[in-house]
Amino acid sequence: MHSDREIAHLGRSQRYARDKKKKEKKKKKKKKKKKKKKKKKKKKKKKRKKKKKKKKKKKKKKKNRDEFTMARNYLTVTRQGGRTSPNRELSLCAIKNQQAKISASTRDLALALIASKRSFCAQLKSFK
Repeated sequence: MHSDREIAHLGRSQRYARDKKKKEKKKKKKKKKKKKKKKKKKKKKKKRKKKKKKKKKKKKKKKNRDEFTMARNYLTVTRQGGRTSPNRELSLCAIKNQQAKISASTRDLALALIASKRSFCAQLKSFK
């Protein structure tokens, strides 16, 4: 670059050209800074945007309507206290008391299930 003394001797056109170059350099620097700032802002926006995962709907299983499963379901429903009565005396009482609510064949099947389970348990005990 020219020293201050040399600048005084420069012609008007040369001075103008020099000033123009300086201005252009400044503009370029400003543009670069602005671009960097914009990029940062975009990154922040990307962080905020998070897609929500869609919840999958569970398909309901169709209930089997055959006699055996209905009897088994009936036993599990009528048994009071859940795991507390393994010999299912309560369920037997329930079947006898609620005869109107369950068909005769299903009731018989349920009773047969209870009897077979009892005999199986007895066999296991004797085996031990």
